[in-house]
Amino acid sequence: MKKILPVILHTFLCTVACSQTEEEIAAAFVPDVDTQLVENKYEPLVDVMIKMDFKEDFLEHSTIRKNSQPSTSPLVFKHKKSVYLKDKAAFTNAYVSIKSDMLHYRDLDMAYHARDIQFLALRMLRYQFLPDSSEVALAETQFLLALLIEAGAVDLDVLADAYHKVQHLLSPQERTEHFKYLQKCYAKDRQYIADHFPRLKKGYETTTGAERKSYFYLGKRLEKISKTLRYSNDLLQLDTEQKN
Repeated sequence: MKKILPVILHTFLCTVACSQTEEEIAAAFVPDVDTQLVENKYEPLVDVMIKMDFKEDFLEHSTIRKNSQPSTSPLVFKHKKSVYLKDKAAFTNAYVSIKSDMLHYRDLDMAYHARDIQFLALRMLRYQFLPDSSEVALAETQFLLALLIEAGAVDLDVLADAYHKVQHLLSPQERTEHFKYLQKCYAKDRQYIADHFPRLKKGYETTTGAERKSYFYLGKRLEKISKTLRYSNDLLQLDTEQKN
């Protein structure tokens, strides 16, 4: 018992000490002349992504690596433009085919098509169904949330918003299982920050040129993850035990 207590205490202290907020991360990666983001129409794609709001910086996850092309990602190449449609009637018509194809490729090989299913589902939730309070939007939010969890999605802010929107429609078992999944994503992201912040901070402080800028980009990515964690936890209290 005497040996176990110090280990528990060390683990607790490390977790607390290594849990950086977005303010702490932002302070560690202040841009300067070497790392300032380009402010013109020719700015690099990575700069655009860094400045993008965390709610629109979508993250797809898969255990399978593949090149993105029509033969390997048919879902994305067929439907990626439709998820951004602003005309509600046009999107409603397109969604019939999108949903059918997502289910088809899920049944065909979920592991292989998981990233592509996430690509479509995350964006349809953020741009189409989450802002809509209709019964149809609620039903499709519930469907897409379950599909994303089945696909191993890790984009926590979209998952949290979807859960918050439809939790009253879920069965007790679904609420428990979905919430535990979100807690798992939350804990994994917290640990990711704890594991990588010290190394990236040191790299940013001790390198120059292109190498320093790469540490800057990675540090700003940590800042976005931290913003997502705060947002999702404020919404759902993911760092506490679920109360049924």
